[in-house]
Amino acid sequence: MGLSKSLYVNGIQCPKLMWLSKHRKGDERVFEPNASLEAIFERGNEVGELACELFAGGERIKWENSTFDEKIAQTSELIAKGTRYIYEATFSFKGALIMVDILEILPSGELVINEVKSSTINPSRPQPNEAYLNDTAFQYFVLASLGYNVKNVNLICLNSDYIRGDELDIHQLFYILDLTQNAKKQFNSIKENVEHFEKILEQKDEPKCDIGIQCGKPHECEAKNYCWRQAGALVEGSVFDIALLGGKQKFNRQTLFELFHNNIKTIDEIKNFDKIPPYFLTQIKAHQQKLRIVDKNAIREFLSTLSYPIYHLDFETFQIAIPLWRGTKPYEQIPFQYSLHIDKGDGSTPTHKEFLPNEFCDPRLQLAERLVNDIPKDVCVLAYNAKFEKGVLKSLASIFPNLAEHLMTIHDNIKDLMLPFDKRYFYDYKQNGGYSIKDIQPILAPSIDEGYKAMKAKGEISNGGEAMQAFPSFKDKSVDKIQELRKQLLAYCGLDTLAMVKVLEGLKELVE
Repeated sequence: MGLSKSLYVNGIQCPKLMWLSKHRKGDERVFEPNASLEAIFERGNEVGELACELFAGGERIKWENSTFDEKIAQTSELIAKGTRYIYEATFSFKGALIMVDILEILPSGELVINEVKSSTINPSRPQPNEAYLNDTAFQYFVLASLGYNVKNVNLICLNSDYIRGDELDIHQLFYILDLTQNAKKQFNSIKENVEHFEKILEQKDEPKCDIGIQCGKPHECEAKNYCWRQAGALVEGSVFDIALLGGKQKFNRQTLFELFHNNIKTIDEIKNFDKIPPYFLTQIKAHQQKLRIVDKNAIREFLSTLSYPIYHLDFETFQIAIPLWRGTKPYEQIPFQYSLHIDKGDGSTPTHKEFLPNEFCDPRLQLAERLVNDIPKDVCVLAYNAKFEKGVLKSLASIFPNLAEHLMTIHDNIKDLMLPFDKRYFYDYKQNGGYSIKDIQPILAPSIDEGYKAMKAKGEISNGGEAMQAFPSFKDKSVDKIQELRKQLLAYCGLDTLAMVKVLEGLKELVE
């Protein structure tokens, strides 16, 4: 079996990715372990299983201990005996292999392809991912080439507008998009691609491909670091360290690739600044001259908007594909933890308060109640990237009307500690274009750095992605393991707000 649908989709994105996926899939030097990717696969399986309930009563092709030839034979037998729905129906045409998530066989003998994805789609503006268009079209190509009459090609995604009631309504949760015309339109081009890709896969050596836009489109390539190391694009001070977003300005990623392919591979090698927006020019010149840029007047103006006591606030949230609780949507950011450092501004040690449940549950009401108890009305609240914290507060206020006034008062009083760095009132060349709290803290609050490094060295939770995955994992953990994870989460989130305290102190020292 030469060309699976996943290999075909990879080939459309990049022939080298396709070849590597076929010949070096288990090589960690090429495909580095990725916990986030594993979580995506797990979500996909969960969503796929639930989608089968839309087509209940079908039969599943046996997966374990079966060869692809045996799966194909099982599929043929089920079709022959009149099975209405087949899950993981398997077919092959001249080495092109597909497994249809949910195959429907109509009484007329026509087939319906149903491809399930765990991502969301907006019913009012359905715009499927390019990879999904190629995936479903490849399935149509195989079945049509085998002589089957395919009536419809459907993409089944989660409805981004769905809000769960007391019970989960899977008919509202899922949105079915008809991609039949796209599949038919691609038939001839797929035939040409299949022939071309099979020749590439037969090569002994990996294809030579320049890095480019395809490394991140339509999705981040799993082998990106491998290829970028080969190309010399991961060196310190690479042109790809130039920030792509800042303030209200954007930098064209294609411009960076043009620089790189014109043998300007590092920021130090940039000499022509004509096409570079001023925001990004700050980073480039600071890097080249190893500068720190400080606009003291602008920083003083920002500091004047703050008043003590200052409540430094940070939420931790998690996302789930299938809503578990009333009033939640697919992939909604659900807050489960907060840390609060209260600085009186009198030189005393800040007071610390925190919240985190002892078990996996719907944490929202408990969290909201504790928050309004810990943060009085009309005090100055400081967050880093306050847009996120404001979104969480607004969502909580919409769910709990009796707490809404207090929550929205907190919302309205939030100031953003990120503002001086986003606006580049302060910029240090060591930031490498970034301005997240993790970029700023080592520069203005280096005393905190050892805490994060110690957590990482011990294999404990040391970044937001790990924190996001930790709380939902409580449901499968023993009491002892939950307590260990709680300890790590509390330490990590607490260090985040302490870092905010120290960064603010660092800003004040710059202008005093």
